[in-house]
Parts: sequence; C-alpha cells; structure tokens
Amino acid sequence: MGIFDSRKRKRSIDIKNNFGVNEEYIHWSKKLRRKYFKRYGKLHGEYYEYNCFDKNHWIEIQSVYSKGKKHGITKYFWDKQISAEGVFNNGQETGVIKKYFRNGSLHPVIEELADLDKGIYEVFSLDGKILERSEIDGVKFTKGSSSSSQGYSGGVHPIRSGLSEKWFENGNLKEKGYWGKNNTSSIYNLSHRKGKHTQFHENGNILKEGDWIDKVPYGTHKFFYPNGNIEFEVEYDTPKGNIYDGSFPEKENIIEEKWHNEDGSLMSPDQIIEKGGLTLEVNLNHLVWILVGQINHLI
Repeated sequence: MGIFDSRKRKRSIDIKNNFGVNEEYIHWSKKLRRKYFKRYGKLHGEYYEYNCFDKNHWIEIQSVYSKGKKHGITKYFWDKQISAEGVFNNGQETGVIKKYFRNGSLHPVIEELADLDKGIYEVFSLDGKILERSEIDGVKFTKGSSSSSQGYSGGVHPIRSGLSEKWFENGNLKEKGYWGKNNTSSIYNLSHRKGKHTQFHENGNILKEGDWIDKVPYGTHKFFYPNGNIEFEVEYDTPKGNIYDGSFPEKENIIEEKWHNEDGSLMSPDQIIEKGGLTLEVNLNHLVWILVGQINHLI
C-alpha cells in the first residue's frame, strides 16, 4: 500500500488496484463497504463485504478467492452472527453447505444442509425435526437478499435430482416424488418434477396426485378433500414436441375438468360458480380463466 492509498483511506475515497488491496466506501457515511485483494486484475485472497447501514459496522460476507474464483470457506452473517457457510474449490461448491436459522442465538441452529459428497439436501424445523430430504445433483450457494437491514443470508438452492420427500412437523408425509435436473444457470429454475407426484393433507390423506413429463403435467390429476373424497380432477393432454426448452415449460393443455362435492357427487355449474366466489352473471370465459388459475396455483 502506497502513500496515496493511505491518503485516500483517510478521506474515505475508493482505492483501486490490480495488484493488492481494493477498498470501496459508502461516501455519504464514509463507511467501508467492500475490501478485497487482486492479483493480475483478478480477485485473489481475502474478500469482505460490510453492513454500512446499521449503527454498528460489521461483516456481511467473508470469502476467499484464487485467480478470480472462490476457493476456500465463504461465510454469510446477519447482525454479527453467522447465517450460512460453505466451501468452494476453484469456484465450485464442495463438501457440506449449511444455512442457519435467524433465531438470535449465539449457537447457530441448522435450517438447511446440503451434503454434496452424499448428494443429499435436508431441511429442518427450529426444534430439529426433519422437514425435507431430497437427492440432489449439487447446489447453488449464493448471496440471498434480506427482508431487513440486518445483512444477507446465504441462499442454499438445491438441484434436486432423484427422490424428494417432505414432512409436516407432526411427522406425517407432506409430499413425495421424483425430480430431474434442468440445464439452466438460473437459481430459480434448477430442477423440475418428473413422474408421479403425491401431496398429502396433514391428517395423512392424499391432497393431490398426478404425473409429470419433466415440468409439464399430463394425464389425470386428482385433488381430494381432507376426508379422502375427491374434490377435483383435471385431465391434461400429453405434451408433444420439445417439452423442455431450458427455461419454462410449454403451456399445458387441459382436456376436461370435473368438480365434486364433499359427499362425492358431481357439482352443478351453479355450485362451481359459487365455489369460485363468482355470480351467475359472470362471463363463462372469465369463469374458466379463474378456475384454471386456481388449478395452476394448486399445482
């Protein structure tokens, strides 16, 4: 660090170097926002991001880079407490990735865990009950946005590939089915449903079930009341052509829909309209649009 860098630091002026230390400031508050090191113009060495908006100045992200890629332990913090941590090897996640609850405790409690050596992703309740266990083909471990000014949580985004099971806190099965990996870099679209998927009410009865080709539903999907009687069934056409385009699925084609009362009898058109919270004067095309929207929301 040269004499000019020392003068810049005193005045909270950004320091830029292709070899050595770099510092970036929030100029109106004169607080350090980022500090990192470069070698030959690439990130190399320790990397820090700070919270500059709390009255206390603390680290949000602590990482290590080698030749421009993350290499070593990356940690995320909120309010000075660890939020998530994982290890990178030449830019790729490896080993065990952990995300912790924001429970204000000095002793972090695991909320999500991805064991990349075993290919397993798990989610837990605050009291340690298992809520999900999924087979995975990796994760994306990234900075996740916070709902407050208290820093960032590391986002653990699983690439589900294989069997996935979820449970209610009472231990009953909530969902079961297989997933496949998407060929996309988006952290919001890493995997998709494939084959038969079943979801359950908390009392153990089936909530809904149906088959998927990649991300597209096909065949008959059924929805059930908590008492076990069928509530709704919708038949989808089998998709044709290129189902997966790397982003979002083609629009599913609905062939037929049937609504049922809790006693198992078919609903009349008036009862369907009433269930949708609509009046008899509503345009039927609008009614179909509303009902399809409700179906897609459930799926």
